[in-house]
Amino acid sequence: MDSLSLYDRASQAADSLSSYGSPLIGVIQGTGLSRFAGQLVNKFALPYDDIPYLSQSTVPTHESVCTIGNIGSATVIAFSGRLHYYEGHSMSAVTFPVRVMQLLGVKYLLMSNAAGGLNPLYTDGDLVIVRDHINTFPENPLRGVNDPRLGVTFPDLSEAYAKSVRSALSQSCQENALSPLEGTYLGLQGPSLETPAEYRYYRQMGADLIGMSTVPEVIVANQAGIETGVVSVVTNTFDADRVNKTTIDDVIATAEAVEPTLIKVITDTIHKLQEI
Repeated sequence: MDSLSLYDRASQAADSLSSYGSPLIGVIQGTGLSRFAGQLVNKFALPYDDIPYLSQSTVPTHESVCTIGNIGSATVIAFSGRLHYYEGHSMSAVTFPVRVMQLLGVKYLLMSNAAGGLNPLYTDGDLVIVRDHINTFPENPLRGVNDPRLGVTFPDLSEAYAKSVRSALSQSCQENALSPLEGTYLGLQGPSLETPAEYRYYRQMGADLIGMSTVPEVIVANQAGIETGVVSVVTNTFDADRVNKTTIDDVIATAEAVEPTLIKVITDTIHKLQEI
């Protein structure tokens, strides 16, 4: 096992990318954003293999490539290949891209995910801005002895999803003729999908959305002082009166159908954030 601290490993990874620019904005390309990096100009793409200590994603549609380029006047770093706890990665590995962005000086982080819709007002294909979350993962990414170089031991999460970023996302949705929906996301370990009883239980807890990612990265981003915004793609809705089976193929198909719109929303939001 490598004896280097998390800070030192992240520093080496950041050093390997620093010659490509100083990114203001980071993007983790979850489901629905797999083609986002195509929006970048003057870009450099590096496979994860070329970045020290960065693990590979094993999920279909998540290629393991880091791209650095420009949108408007801002330098953007995009990680295509989200790492999930259910893949067997440690929480340190799952959140490692956020640590790298922290040490590169990233100020804003944008992410997407595929989510089940628990709110009866949602329909398949809706884009929902996450305003809060419920964490049910069996491990917190900050567990262990804290390194003060990475942030405080007990970061405040009262505004885990920054109002500034949510406002920019909401404006971008409106400009793209979308209703700016907001909701609470519940994060689960996965990878099995939920039972009808679990869906009902999580809805009673106050969740509007449910998924298997995002929460670990948001916790670490807040410790790192990175203002974060997340958009969920509602890929399957739950109806307590009519239970339908869900397949991953259906989830991916729904996400791909709305991907051009989501990419436009995220790109427009980046333009807004660089003007703050």
